[in-house]
Order: sequence, then structure tokens, then C-alpha cells
Amino acid sequence: MEIQYPNNLEKNALDKFAKKQKSSIGSIKKLSYLHPKLNEKKFDLFRMYKMLKHYGVKNYFTKSEGIIDFIIAGWPKTGSTSLHNYLIQHPNLEGPWTKELHFFSYGYNKGIDYYHSNFRFKKNREILHFESSINYILHPSSMKRINQYNPEMKIIICLRNPIDLVYSYYTQMKKSEEIQSFEDAIKDNDDRKKLHLARLENNIYNYVVQPIMHPYLYFAQYSTHLKNAFKEIPQERFFFVDSNELKNNTQKTVDGVFEFLGLERKEINIKFLNSHEYKEKMLSETRQKLKEYFTPFNEELEKMLSRKFNWE
Repeated sequence: MEIQYPNNLEKNALDKFAKKQKSSIGSIKKLSYLHPKLNEKKFDLFRMYKMLKHYGVKNYFTKSEGIIDFIIAGWPKTGSTSLHNYLIQHPNLEGPWTKELHFFSYGYNKGIDYYHSNFRFKKNREILHFESSINYILHPSSMKRINQYNPEMKIIICLRNPIDLVYSYYTQMKKSEEIQSFEDAIKDNDDRKKLHLARLENNIYNYVVQPIMHPYLYFAQYSTHLKNAFKEIPQERFFFVDSNELKNNTQKTVDGVFEFLGLERKEINIKFLNSHEYKEKMLSETRQKLKEYFTPFNEELEKMLSRKFNWE
């Protein structure tokens, strides 16, 4: 099977990535990132096993009817996992069996029945159902699909200083698939963005594997992606959570989300997830460059939302 590389940037990255793996696993992983649909059948079998274990045979094969009321739609590395786990503590909120479904972005061809099979809808309409897929805000078709599915859908967005988001996302990818230094990765942002947009156009991504070479800077341009989102869903149906407030004033911040959803206040068990110290700190000159890069996007965001974030 001859591998067709989109460009030399990805070819070199995948070659280096494969060499980091052990034995034949490297070649298999390289294939899976270039041709992610090879993994779908294997993942579907694993998913069926996990759902049978979670719901039981009777519930798994019973069609579940209902609708999703709201979604945590972005961004990665902003506290969305912690927020998801705070919300499911409320007796009137019900999530899916697994947190991130990626349905409206990379799994849309699976159909609504597939999407609903991830939930067990309660007949009591006081129960609100939700899910959290942090790539929805980054996918150009997600918001239109979400609005077509439920024209009253509410959207919750977590926001963090984009400099910290970029570095946190990079360090996560560095553990598995990122092969460039942080400075080289952000320097190649324009090429990575072109590659990312070409993959979207050619429907390369799926809900199992998203190929390497992420355009970190492009992902963190909040105003760019929100402008696209507001074209499909009115801004008043969005609620924005500052990740610093979520971490430092957790109960008050979550109370604001409950109020937005029309729910009574609920005392929550606070535990901020996926927080860690970096082995290597960002260079001060790199941080200054990123501050200059993101300043116009942050100013545009604050104007759009009529809100100051005081990010340094």
C-alpha cells in the first residue's frame, strides 16, 4: 500500500513519529494517522463492548428517545473536563456514558440514532441531557449541525489565556505524537494550518484519530472561531466560563452555569482535573512573542463579549 503524504512537513513528522515507537507499532501508528478510518471498525467493536458493560444488554439494544439540551463545546485544555464533572453532580443533569463523543464534528455520518445510543434519556423532562466535546468550536460545520439538531441548544464555552492553552496543549501532544520543539511548532503554524484545513476539506479526520501536526496558534484564536459560531447560533445562547474563575472561585462559577441552565443551585464536590506542572517552562522571549501575537485576537474577543479577561 503506497502512502500518499499531503506534503513534506507531514511526511517528515510522521517518519520521526514512527521511529519513536517500538518495532512494527511505529508503522501501524503511522498508517493510522494518515488513514484514520482504518481504526474505525476496531473502535466500534470496543465501543460496543464498553457500552454493554456500562448499560447492560437490555438497555444497549433498547432505542433511547430524547434530545440533548446543551453542550460544552470548547476549548481543549481550559477546564472543560472539570466543569463536566461538576455539572453531572447536579440531580437534574445527565451526561453520556463517555464524555467526548465528537459527533457533530467527526462522527456526523454515523447518524442521530448512533448519537443517541450514547445516552439513556430520562422521561422526566426536568432532567437536562448534555455532552462535552471540546473540538466542536474548532470544526467549521459543528455549530450549523448543532443548531439544525436542536434550535434551542445552549452552548457553554471555557476560555483560558490562549498562551497557556497553546503551551498546555503542546505539552500534552508532546507525550504522544508531537515531534517538534515548541518554538518550531509555533513557527510552522501557517503550514500546520494549511494542512489542517486541507484535512477538513477532504474529510480526513474522524472520531477515532485526528492526525498529528496541530496548528496550536490557529486553534487558540478565540475570536476567529467564535465569529463563525455566532453566524449559526445566536450569541445569547452561549455562556462563557473563565478557566481562572472556574479554578479559583469554583462554586460561584458553577452556580452561574446552573443559573444559565435554569437550575437551582447545588453544592458540588470540588476537584480540578487534568492540572499538572510542566517539566520545562516556556521561554520568556517565546511568551512575549505569543503575547504580541494574541493581543489583537484577545482585544477583538473582549469587544465581542463585552468582557475583560486580564490575560498576561
